Amino acid sequence: MEKAKEFLLHPVFISIIALFVIGVILYYLVINAPEVPSAERVIHFKGKEDSKIVITEYTDFQCPACKDFFATKKQIIEKYGNYIKFEVRHFPLNTIHPNAQSAAEAAEAAGAQGKFFEYSEILFERQGESQNWNTEKFVEYAREVGVNDIDRFRKELVNRYYQKAVIESLNEAQSKGFTGTPTVLINGRVYELNGRPSVPSYSELESEILKLAKGYGIEIKTDGSSQNTGNNNISPTVTESTEQKIENNQNNTQTE
Repeated sequence: MEKAKEFLLHPVFISIIALFVIGVILYYLVINAPEVPSAERVIHFKGKEDSKIVITEYTDFQCPACKDFFATKKQIIEKYGNYIKFEVRHFPLNTIHPNAQSAAEAAEAAGAQGKFFEYSEILFERQGESQNWNTEKFVEYAREVGVNDIDRFRKELVNRYYQKAVIESLNEAQSKGFTGTPTVLINGRVYELNGRPSVPSYSELESEILKLAKGYGIEIKTDGSSQNTGNNNISPTVTESTEQKIENNQNNTQTE
């Protein structure tokens, strides 16, 4: 009896019991912890929502090539916005761009207030400051592009409200085998040049759009109007994937 008492009072035994109790408490707290609120993922786009010509870009705001492509994208949207749908999805390469994730979350916070593309542009313009990006810098940019509710913007950033949505987009890109940015898809297919994934120039992207428009029987007019010529039996050179068709019918898009 005396030996049993000594064993129960031994510091090692007491420590084991204490660790066990702490573990049980922590487990209980974790499984019963309230879920942190997070935003639903939104697919931001410019152009014609129901267009048969869908261009998708997976982007990283710290990526120099994405910055270069932004100018191409802007020109294409300005000229062909009545005929195409141009989607932007996140693919932050966090191992080499440590602030890309937080920048994407800031763009989402601006997007929730109707400023996704304006905010994207300022992020690329100020990419030289990206090593110093933080909450206050993102708030500064938000003010510059005219985000209305700065308190909301700041709160959402601090609470990582868009973290899950950005990670979902990143995981989607990785699941498709993408490894670099920008990755550009046209109607669900990665744009390739000479059989290898490539970032299209303005003229190359324009050529693809015109080719698809012809295949779908869409007459592109210089006055900005569009007309369906009825030539819908021509097969386009880049076909629309089943996955893309499903996504195009979902209501999780947001026009900026």
